[in-house]
Amino acid sequence: MTTETKTEYAGHPAKLKEGGWGAHVNSDKVQHGDSVSLTTKAGKTWNAVVDRVVWTGTDSDGNACALCTLVGKDKPATAGGQPAASAGAHDAVASDF
Repeated sequence: MTTETKTEYAGHPAKLKEGGWGAHVNSDKVQHGDSVSLTTKAGKTWNAVVDRVVWTGTDSDGNACALCTLVGKDKPATAGGQPAASAGAHDAVASDF
């Protein structure tokens, strides 16, 4: 039996183009199931788990980063009450970039 070790990353909350909240993670190596320590501009911190990586690249400072959805966060609802379709990797943007 192999024990899988997940890495913990740092980041901050970010509004995703699909309408929900996710995380801007300070690494492009983050994967599903990794733990993320999030800190707001006001200094509030909490831990979350990555559900899906929707985009990887570099931020405005040239540092590697990723945008992720988080486990346990509700998906935005459409007018019919059904969850909205997930955005493709090229559609994700954060207002906190």
